[in-house]
Amino acid sequence: MGISLFIVAVLLIHAQSMPRLRKVKAAYKSSDWVVVDRNGLVIDEIHRGENLRRLGWVDHTGIAPEFEQIVRDSSSTPLSLRLIRLLEPDESPLSHAIRAALLEAGWRDHQIFEAYVNLSRYRNGLQGLRAASLGLFDKAPIDLEKPEIAVLAAMLEQPAASMNVISREACKILSDSDEPESCVLLSQSHLSYVENSYNLRPYTRMAPQVALHLAKLANQADGGLVRSTLDRGLQWEVIRALQKQTADSAALILDNTSGEILAYVSQTGTRRMMDDSVQTKHKVGPILRPLIFARAVDERVLTSDTSLQGGAPDLRSALSGNFVTPAMHVLELLGDDAFIHQVAGPVGPSQAVGSAEASLLDISNAYRVLGNGGMWSPAKFSQDEALTETARRVMAPGAAFIVAEIMGRSHQGLGDPYWAAMSTGTNGEGSSWAVGFSEKYTVGVWTADLSADSAAGAWQAIMDSLHRRTPSQQPLPPPDVRRRKWQWYLSGTEEKNRTISHIAFPQDGSVIDLQSPDRRLQHLYIQIEAPQQDQNIYLNGQRLGRAQARLPWAAQSGMYTLELRDPRGQVVDRVVFEVRGRTFALTE
Repeated sequence: MGISLFIVAVLLIHAQSMPRLRKVKAAYKSSDWVVVDRNGLVIDEIHRGENLRRLGWVDHTGIAPEFEQIVRDSSSTPLSLRLIRLLEPDESPLSHAIRAALLEAGWRDHQIFEAYVNLSRYRNGLQGLRAASLGLFDKAPIDLEKPEIAVLAAMLEQPAASMNVISREACKILSDSDEPESCVLLSQSHLSYVENSYNLRPYTRMAPQVALHLAKLANQADGGLVRSTLDRGLQWEVIRALQKQTADSAALILDNTSGEILAYVSQTGTRRMMDDSVQTKHKVGPILRPLIFARAVDERVLTSDTSLQGGAPDLRSALSGNFVTPAMHVLELLGDDAFIHQVAGPVGPSQAVGSAEASLLDISNAYRVLGNGGMWSPAKFSQDEALTETARRVMAPGAAFIVAEIMGRSHQGLGDPYWAAMSTGTNGEGSSWAVGFSEKYTVGVWTADLSADSAAGAWQAIMDSLHRRTPSQQPLPPPDVRRRKWQWYLSGTEEKNRTISHIAFPQDGSVIDLQSPDRRLQHLYIQIEAPQQDQNIYLNGQRLGRAQARLPWAAQSGMYTLELRDPRGQVVDRVVFEVRGRTFALTE
């Protein structure tokens, strides 16, 4: 009686600690990351493990029907005992026997089979039936043929055995299956798959750079399911748009309000598939101009009809044309602007429209400010992404509106006409940009093609696809703007002096020859256009006096740097010129 009670007690203890299939499946982790879009659709896969390679769990309904019977018949050891050895490798043989019996009592046969083939190791570091089936035969488990099933079943007991042993055991399995002629089907091709290193390629590869980024953020060895902010349909539209490019190219789509990345494509050729041209820094060229002008409007340095130097009579002309000098001059007035600094680093006026560097992601996210009423926030790949910066206002709503209104126009796309704003530019490294926004989206394109038409064409194709069914309306004027005739102004700037103070004479780069018979040089004056109160004139670092329309100067031959400075000492305008010939003093 006592022995019987002891046995019952032991069985009860074992029964209470028996594993459940649900928990076994939950504990099984893929070594690969499967990245899905915002709707749960797979867009990419990436492997992070170094040794064991596991993919997702395979339900018994996803396995070829013959597999279970072949596996059961391939060994005299019961399947339940083989499974319990995998689940609890450190237990004693007696414990294994007891728990195998309990497993058979508590689990259904197909559950035992399902867990066994998913937890087993096969060959070349592959664990689980999905990894083995895809890695060795490039087939899903449901599509395996009988010779392939026999090879995998032969591996289950001895995955590290030689190919001769596996071949012999597989042939025996086929011969014992009442189909001895099937052994003939075990061709060399089946075995060659197994003998070589496995080729477990991703079945879906639409966003490898995003997958790698999200896998790094997850910061753990095991893989899993990662939800991104991307939209699979939009990702495919961008891929199609860039397929027409012969050079390296990149593009992305941002949601204006949230900053979520809806599409992210870097096209750099098959040998450099993981190169990321979206986050690589490129020379900006003139693509910063709208941002510089918007900040100047926000700082009330410019209005819509301010006269500008360098060929552009006003802001509207400067934004619509390829004028570089106005942007350089305006940036001198702004000084070290925090927002421009954030986008392209600490750059001077000439660098900001030339050699400064920024990524397509940073430029596009900065343009999003213009489409988002002056608000900036970090772009994000995942709704769960921990961001180090929070949303903040970088310019008044009116400043963003004024520049957007000048840049924008109606586009005839694939559906009804829609409103959008866009700017293009080429740089010195032989590449081009096209960046802009509509009511809901910001689109950025970079291409290693010197023609701006190349980037602009891809941008237009992407924007057309976005608004095939989604309308885009011109932004409504915010409360901080006023309209005068056909121009918009920040409130309080309607009557502002509409000419930027600048040095009218001498001109930058000029050479003044005092021996010239030109009568105009007989009365040489430094001339300032629209001088402001408390501005000062400096020559080679020395103050000459307060800014005025005409300032006499005792000219001497030499090289000179003439500066117009504001009350804070910031340079408003600067010219470099040379004087040649005799020295003379000017008098009225």
